[in-house]
Amino acid sequence: PCTANIVGRTATLTIGGAIFQIYTGDLNLSDSSFTGHTATYGYGGSVYAQALTTVYGSGLVESSSLAYYDGGAFYLYNISGGADIQDSSFSSNRSTYGSGGALRALYTDLSLQDVELVSNYAYYSGPGVAVDSSSDLSYRGGTVRDNSSTYGYGGGIYFASANTEDVQLQNVTIADNRAA
Repeated sequence: PCTANIVGRTATLTIGGAIFQIYTGDLNLSDSSFTGHTATYGYGGSVYAQALTTVYGSGLVESSSLAYYDGGAFYLYNISGGADIQDSSFSSNRSTYGSGGALRALYTDLSLQDVELVSNYAYYSGPGVAVDSSSDLSYRGGTVRDNSSTYGYGGGIYFASANTEDVQLQNVTIADNRAA
């Protein structure tokens, strides 16, 4: 696994302010911190992952990253084996004109365990986490607090599906989130 402390990098391209990985293998991150990254006019303020087998993160501290569109911190797209994030914290991340202030998952089953999503912002929906209708969300233990959006739905969590079996929440504290 990758262990790193990555501070303050601005992507000169449009995606993945710190890490950009597509079309091959797994992305494994452990005991790493990401601070102050920007995806200028793009997606995934710190991490952009697309068409990988799996994404795994443990012991992550992610703060103050910015994406112009979706995924202020992490943008996860079409991860065939899903994404699993444990024992991690996402705070003060922003999606300027998109959804998923901290985490955005599309065509990706997302599992969160003991994850804190605090004080994140999305212009549209899901400032803590936004998950599309073709994905499942499992969230066990953690806090979703003080997140906000200007327009859209789900002040903390946005799940775009009519099928409630696709989302599972267990021992998650959700408090003081705002959706306009």
